[in-house]
Amino acid sequence: MRLRVWFSADNTTVNLLSPDGQITASGYALSAEKAQSVTDGAITEAMLADGLGGGNPAPRRCRCGR
Repeated sequence: MRLRVWFSADNTTVNLLSPDGQITASGYALSAEKAQSVTDGAITEAMLADGLGGGNPAPRRCRCGR
């Protein structure tokens, strides 16, 4: 996600402020806000996707060049 800002000092001419700012943590922050409301023990290992429970990390897949 990127933030693009346009600015007008005279309310006539509009200038693009660059470079665009990259906003990477916003999606994670929204998820984290929701996660704070989950009570301890509400999510069981059986509810997790394969590879996310039991101490076995999920395999990492490279998306290089895509």
